[in-house]
Amino acid sequence: MQRFALRHPSDIIVELAQQFELDDVLGAYEEIVSLVTEGALFCDEGQVMGVGDTVSPPLWLSGICLHVAHDCNMRCSYCFAGSGLYGGKPALMQLETARASLDYLFTHAGQSAHVYVDFFGGEPTLNLSVVKDAICYGNQLAKESGRSVTFSMTTNGLDLDKETMNYLNEQEVNVIISMDGRPQVHDAMRSNRQGQGTYEAVCKNASELYKSRYSTMANRYGDGVYTYVGADD
Repeated sequence: MQRFALRHPSDIIVELAQQFELDDVLGAYEEIVSLVTEGALFCDEGQVMGVGDTVSPPLWLSGICLHVAHDCNMRCSYCFAGSGLYGGKPALMQLETARASLDYLFTHAGQSAHVYVDFFGGEPTLNLSVVKDAICYGNQLAKESGRSVTFSMTTNGLDLDKETMNYLNEQEVNVIISMDGRPQVHDAMRSNRQGQGTYEAVCKNASELYKSRYSTMANRYGDGVYTYVGADD
């Protein structure tokens, strides 16, 4: 809040107008000012973390979403993240950032006995080495703190090769695969970097992942709950 208040509005607008349309910047700034005025956007950190007497019951973090890749191997026509770049340049989360984020989660989890970590993007499989390290480190923190942790990954499914599937199964990572319904719709909307449709490849990978974890996931969550597929059509 302090950093926002100290910046002159014209400085913020000029800086962001270099990346976005001026009307969009002005509209976003007005919305932020409105939220600040209402007290809905910023609050004291102690209040968020349940420190002191301002909140009852106290609020603790129960999960975190890590944007491990600001890049994607698809070029979906409607992507809200601009092909995973979020209006910027391609970038992958560094190992140190992922670990620091997990430190923050477990430090501020309060009395939460279970925490959740989701790997998101862009496409998180483009940064699989950091994902693997984060899972290892998260399990270590969970053990040290006496908590349990559940990991999930939101992916387009294009790069789910056998080695990746085996790893996700071994680590019991929940997988959410995005698709666009019928083949012709999916291929029209969700192409790869070369402009080619991806339906066949994604369906093949999703089917193989489903079969590879059928029995294990059934034991954990009950019959019929294995890999989630979000169909947008």
